[in-house]
Amino acid sequence: MISSLPQLSDTLQRFYSFVESESGRTISLQQAAFVGLQGMNFAFAHHPTDIVIEYVLPFNGTIDQLEEALSHEAGHGLLTYGRGYTHLELKQKTDNVAVFSLSVIATMIDDVPVNKLIQDHGFRTRNKSYARQVRREAKFARRKDMSIYRNTGPNDLTVKRFGISRYVSAWTCLQYLTISSDQRDALRKFRKNFKRAYPDLYREGLTICEHFKAHDVFTSTGHENILKNVVSLWNLSDYVNFKREWGE
Repeated sequence: MISSLPQLSDTLQRFYSFVESESGRTISLQQAAFVGLQGMNFAFAHHPTDIVIEYVLPFNGTIDQLEEALSHEAGHGLLTYGRGYTHLELKQKTDNVAVFSLSVIATMIDDVPVNKLIQDHGFRTRNKSYARQVRREAKFARRKDMSIYRNTGPNDLTVKRFGISRYVSAWTCLQYLTISSDQRDALRKFRKNFKRAYPDLYREGLTICEHFKAHDVFTSTGHENILKNVVSLWNLSDYVNFKREWGE
């Protein structure tokens, strides 16, 4: 249990210097009481001049896991303010179903270039507990039991969408990241069980994966195209604007 922010490691300080140099912004770590969802400890927050990373303590994890999370949020800041990646902006106050679904889309797509970025700078993106969690999800899928996701969203539709995002995240992890053989085996088993258990959700997940194949998520234009396609697929285009902090 970490109750106060420790001194940043040399690896994280070097990465922060890199992010600040490329983005032209200062990274600001700010302690908060809440960062958007129950159980979350870290979040990137939009700001007019800085890259703000909010954190909630205590954190029930290791120093390495804390630094991985802090590097991850800084990666979001770099893509947004240093590389012109698109982010979603709500047009108006809307219902929890749309808000949750849009959050799932953003995480599912944005985390791909962020995880690749921080992995290239020496940070792990998947710890040992990740393979255990994926294996647990695979067991539930083998039983055709979606209850493992029951508390993730406000209704059945959002729970299904969260499940789809887990399939897509498994695919992108296998496609783009360097992972251990144990993690690779767990992800392959999960995808196989998911396909058999939920054929409709699998087909929707496969459609999203095809958008990743068609567009390069590691460019701002390709990322935006995937984002727009998935927002349209889930009939959420009326709820959001696609915003960039600067143009191409």
